[in-house]
Amino acid sequence: MPDQSQKALLALQAVDWNARITATGAEQVLFERLVNANGLLGVWVRQLASHDHRLAARPFLFELQAAARDATTLASLGLYRAACSSIRVITECALYYVYFRDHPVELMTLLYNDKYYLSKNDLVEYVKIHIPDFIIREQSVGLTSELNSWYKHISSLVHGQIPGVFPIAPDLNHQKVESEPLTELVSLFERAARVTDSLFKVCLAPEVWNEFTPAGKKTLTKGMTLAQRQTLGLDRG
Repeated sequence: MPDQSQKALLALQAVDWNARITATGAEQVLFERLVNANGLLGVWVRQLASHDHRLAARPFLFELQAAARDATTLASLGLYRAACSSIRVITECALYYVYFRDHPVELMTLLYNDKYYLSKNDLVEYVKIHIPDFIIREQSVGLTSELNSWYKHISSLVHGQIPGVFPIAPDLNHQKVESEPLTELVSLFERAARVTDSLFKVCLAPEVWNEFTPAGKKTLTKGMTLAQRQTLGLDRG
């Protein structure tokens, strides 16, 4: 008679994971939105990893990229709650990157002292104080209001404070891909990508933008108004 670990393994093996991925791909518009949001984050990671010379915080870029990949994978498998957690990590890593690239000593403390902790509010307060013309810059893209609204909503889902948003199946094998929860998840992912994009433009662009490739600049300024580009000092490449 199989023990509990064997039963769990058999339950995982019984799931038709390929069918779930196919079902997610069949939601073509939603899947394309998910891929496009990933693409925007990928451009930032590549440009910053190649051209930002402050190296201490670079691992946060790769954590960001891994979280985006994990979220996409989990969403494709219909594992929406787990995907939510990975989506939140995307923008948390972006905030950590912005802060710790200027604070290598504090980064070492973070690694070796488990009592040292910075909250999302701590990180936001830092950029408000230390980024020149922060208020004018962030208002041009609505960074603070969107960050706070999105973070509050996704955190409530991560912590199980809003039951019923994602379906509950009797067991893993009966869990399936569904349009409504997938739509909610894609929206959360897109908002994470937009917030991260705005955060980097507001906080990092004055220092690193001139180092970016023309192709990278073109992608990152797509859809921006002239007024936004002028306020943030972003040429189109």
